[in-house]
Amino acid sequence: MLMAAGWPDTKGALARVSNHLTMPANTLARWAKRQNNPAPSNLVDVKKKSQIEMLEELRYLILGEMGEAYHDAPLSQLATSYGILTDKQRLLSGESTDNSAMNINIRYDEND
Repeated sequence: MLMAAGWPDTKGALARVSNHLTMPANTLARWAKRQNNPAPSNLVDVKKKSQIEMLEELRYLILGEMGEAYHDAPLSQLATSYGILTDKQRLLSGESTDNSAMNINIRYDEND
């Protein structure tokens, strides 16, 4: 919308678009220039640790319920939930979620 109004070459384009969108011109200009302020790193670290702890708690709750909940919920649903939470926790912790195996087949040809 901003480019369609002629920004940055057309004088007043930013003001017209910001008025139309009812948003601050400074915010719109930062977005257009892709100059967004990152969140403070200490806040990101705190939220990340909090999420990791919550995921860990949920994983243990699900693991504890697996033995009891098989009457109400299929074991496959509980196992899938546990796996998803494990993956999310590993991602937030910066760990790998790749669980691939490599098979190497060696065939010997006997030539007399």
